[in-house]
Amino acid sequence: PCLVDWLSSGVSAAYSFFDPQDPRRGLGTHMILWLADAAARRGLPYVYLGYWVEGSDRMNYKIRYQPIEKLGRAGWERFDPPIPAHAGEHAQGEQSITRDREGRVLK
Repeated sequence: PCLVDWLSSGVSAAYSFFDPQDPRRGLGTHMILWLADAAARRGLPYVYLGYWVEGSDRMNYKIRYQPIEKLGRAGWERFDPPIPAHAGEHAQGEQSITRDREGRVLK
């Protein structure tokens, strides 16, 4: 299940959970891709994955989904953090997904 907030500019993933017995299934990835698709179908340009804390292994999966913006002193700005080799759900064969502002998958 995934608890979300629908906003005027996008969807915010407030909380999601699943049984991690088989991390190769990539359920977290599935939820994020579902959110991106649902936002695009509603014409919403953004999917908010919440806070990211640099160096937190539990949050590294968030930087796999790009482009990323961060809120700085001058407002929202593009952010390109390095992606650690171990970022993600430890699912073999999974790849980062990049979407444009309309939600289309970029190759």
